[in-house]
Amino acid sequence: MQSVDDCKAIEALRGWIASEGYRPVGQIPFREIYLTSDKDIYGQYRMAEAVVPVEQILI
Repeated sequence: MQSVDDCKAIEALRGWIASEGYRPVGQIPFREIYLTSDKDIYGQYRMAEAVVPVEQILI
């Protein structure tokens, strides 16, 4: 089973959050919503939405 840490999308999301001057609050992702059912994804990418609370990094 693939863990969240192995997901390339989460890695990209972490990088984008940091590049915009924010950091995640708590565990990342806070919530994932899959927009495609398991039976419809055989051999395809799974589309999902990730909800991540963030806070601005003050310099």
